[in-house]
Amino acid sequence: MPKFITIVRKDIIQEFRDKQTLNTMFLFSFLTVVIFSYSLFEVSFVPHLLWIIILFASLLGLSRAFFKEKEVGTLEGLLISPISPTSILIAKIIYNFILILIIEFSLFILFLIFFEVNFGIYGFLFTLYATLGFVVVISVFSSFLLNSKAKSMMLPVISMPIIFPLLLASISGLRKIMDGNLDILSEIKLITSYIGIVSVISMLTFEYVIED
Repeated sequence: MPKFITIVRKDIIQEFRDKQTLNTMFLFSFLTVVIFSYSLFEVSFVPHLLWIIILFASLLGLSRAFFKEKEVGTLEGLLISPISPTSILIAKIIYNFILILIIEFSLFILFLIFFEVNFGIYGFLFTLYATLGFVVVISVFSSFLLNSKAKSMMLPVISMPIIFPLLLASISGLRKIMDGNLDILSEIKLITSYIGIVSVISMLTFEYVIED
């Protein structure tokens, strides 16, 4: 079994034991949907609302994957264990992706209930792929801020300019799908480029960042 799977299992078991991160992300998502359901909300703004919720829920919860290890002192244990820094990073990205998938599944149900919007299989698959870009960027940048005193405040400031084009591509692609237009190749290319570039940068620098 790959060593990063061990870390993923550990994180998932711990999260489902205390549910702190999931509860925070779900509560934010639920309250946002409920608030907008009582406003004068156009269906054409659904892709915007969905991705804004995903973005802020990600910033709110996914950074905890690294920050929590630092706070409780288990990060040092991982570094001295026979597990490569790259495996640690991959494990955290997979763990964060699983968390946000749970939130997104809940969001799709909430949007169906409150807005009677069904994104369909193409909308669901596109959302999953675009979400991977968010997860990679936020996971990598949260690791870069491990030694910062104001890391929770700095993460949105640093990551938002990087994520913004990815956010626009995600909104544009989902809006096209909802309009019945499946010509989303340009959006997929941009998302793929983001995932590839950030992944390469993180693999080259993560070992030095994590050991500082």
